[in-house]
Amino acid sequence: MTQAQANGTWGRRMQRPPSGVDVVPETDAVQWPLAIARPKPIRRYWRRGLRSLKTFFENPNDIKHAFEFYYAMSQRDMETYFQRFVASPHGPRLLTEKPDLAAVVADVEALAAMPDGSLGRAYLGFLQSNGYQSLGILRLYQVIMQKWVDEVGLEMLDDDRMWFVNRYMVSHDLHHIVTGYGPDELGEAALSVFTLGQHYGGGLTVLTMGAVSYCAKELGLSWLHYAWRAFKRGRRARPLYAAPWEELLPLPLDLACELLSIQPIHEAHPNGIWAADFHPPHHDPYLLEGQGLDAASVIASSSSRAAGPAA
Repeated sequence: MTQAQANGTWGRRMQRPPSGVDVVPETDAVQWPLAIARPKPIRRYWRRGLRSLKTFFENPNDIKHAFEFYYAMSQRDMETYFQRFVASPHGPRLLTEKPDLAAVVADVEALAAMPDGSLGRAYLGFLQSNGYQSLGILRLYQVIMQKWVDEVGLEMLDDDRMWFVNRYMVSHDLHHIVTGYGPDELGEAALSVFTLGQHYGGGLTVLTMGAVSYCAKELGLSWLHYAWRAFKRGRRARPLYAAPWEELLPLPLDLACELLSIQPIHEAHPNGIWAADFHPPHHDPYLLEGQGLDAASVIASSSSRAAGPAA
């Protein structure tokens, strides 16, 4: 695929979904064959969520409490992301085919065979330097979902939503590659701000504002300016949760970022890219486990996980 062909094809297909769109319009039934109704209203578990947040602030290296808070507060938001995914240009096809992104990005030989300078080769370099943390993130999220099934009695996710959650979590490291924000703490904070610019979420907002406030306390007002630029960059980009990653991986990294409407990082941050760790390296067992997890086993273990509760 030439750059001109890619720009022509993807420019038409990868458009930001209209604000508030939940399902595929009936008038586009042929082009958009899927229309998935929302479940009953999903509540937020404030008391349990705030308790987990308090524990996380007391011990920032234990990230499972941050995930507990996110799960308590963000099931309604995750359903919104899913509905917008269904309404996105690639959503119906991807949801019908259900490609296994975890297996694709864990195929080291296939990544190594991709062209130099491609998104796939950049991702392989990321894996070699940082390990496969996305599988650890997915595994941790699955453990928390199962915990809520056992302790709170939540309903199970259907196959479509579980596939979407798996894909959403597994794509985290790809977000690092296309945005240029590193896996260090400042990079994670900047990526979180970028993501908040893409889509609002209750749990995401609280965690992001907490990270921004902490970094600003350490680094001063210049960090806030940096974070604001990351937020605006996310607002302008096409939603990464709806990206057809399997098709983007073989493309040149610069072209993949262009197709996703991601502003080049050195244009967004002309004064340089911030990177720093404020704490000792994380020793969370799930993130460490992710470096040696088998993609198929992790995805298979998620076939009967939890969804947000009906009110």
